[in-house]
Amino acid sequence: MSSNRLEQKNEESTAKIALKIIEEKTQPVKQGPSVQNSLMTEKISKSNPESLLLNLPPDDAMYNLGFYCDAASLHNLTITCKKGRAFFQNPLDKIGLEKLLQFVAYGNKGEVKKILDANPKLLLQKEITEDYSYGLDEKNHRKIKGTALQIAFACKDVGIQKDEEGMVEMIMDYMKQLPGGDKLIKEQIAAQFPEGWLDKKKQREEMDSSELNKIIQAIHEAKEMDDLDRLKEECKEALNKFRIYLEPKQPIEMGCCFNEQLLIEAGNLYTEYYERFGNRWDSAKNLLFWQMIVSYIKRFVPSCLAMALCQNIEFLFENNKNLERSLRFYYQPSVSFYPLYPFDNDPQFSDAPDQWRALMPGAHVRQGATLACQIEKLCQVKTLKIQQIIQQSLASTQKYSCLMM
Repeated sequence: MSSNRLEQKNEESTAKIALKIIEEKTQPVKQGPSVQNSLMTEKISKSNPESLLLNLPPDDAMYNLGFYCDAASLHNLTITCKKGRAFFQNPLDKIGLEKLLQFVAYGNKGEVKKILDANPKLLLQKEITEDYSYGLDEKNHRKIKGTALQIAFACKDVGIQKDEEGMVEMIMDYMKQLPGGDKLIKEQIAAQFPEGWLDKKKQREEMDSSELNKIIQAIHEAKEMDDLDRLKEECKEALNKFRIYLEPKQPIEMGCCFNEQLLIEAGNLYTEYYERFGNRWDSAKNLLFWQMIVSYIKRFVPSCLAMALCQNIEFLFENNKNLERSLRFYYQPSVSFYPLYPFDNDPQFSDAPDQWRALMPGAHVRQGATLACQIEKLCQVKTLKIQQIIQQSLASTQKYSCLMM
């Protein structure tokens, strides 16, 4: 078949595909690059619905097709039609990249794998995505900028068992199949953990610790001991300052997206102050500490850490279990860690620490220290795994001690 005849067949088939998925047979044709004004008032004829698109110039027919096809249909079109590829490949890549990075941030390996099976070249592009985390403003989610691999590193999404494949490892396997894949991996890792990152990491940890201790001191100095609502009101200003401090700001472009040391320190301080704050899990000050500080900090953990908390970190290590990639609590499957509710109305944290009793075995006085111990152990394992991956990928002369806790 001649090239002209093949092009004609492609144009005819694209018009037919469009007409099949148009819900309303009488929708107006949208204006393309060279459609005349007179065509804007025409409607697809019920008696001969194919005629209008078939009589449009090729560019206009293709332009209209984009309004009536879903992404999967357009993807198939880019494979079978040269003109379709010219029109739709870039928009489809943009959609695919947005979904890919979102699923990486969400820790959804299954969906990431589907996208990479279809288009592994998306691993070369970077963009800003959002994860589940937010503080006071439900429209202000944490933003992370990078490639899929860099976002996976930012979330420390690596396997914690010896042969477990995390998000980082899976993405690297796909990148190695691309031309120059090993070099691309090195470049992306070097950009994510540049020289001087250690100083910024330490600075962030010191600032976080300072703000945490300010709110703990405010609770300690509060006169109210019995009524939680009155205590909240007394500590309102200090609580708001702490929350605003943790509110997501600029997109994260290097290093890791969450300071685990803040949650570890908060957990240890909960146990340390337990007796002074009433020596009961349901005392006003202990409830305020757990619900308004520890649980608030938990709203910013990356999805892979949330999944480990849901499955029980201690259970994972004691039984050599891989992460199940679920955000539902293992002992309370009706409750999900993510997505979040607005904080003051979040049922996940409204009755803590009771809800976490199944996840944090031991007396309530030990809950904070237990949480801290489990997260610290998990972070040490993840940090070691990341260091091993980096050492295998980069020259041994490069130092990445910034990843050490």
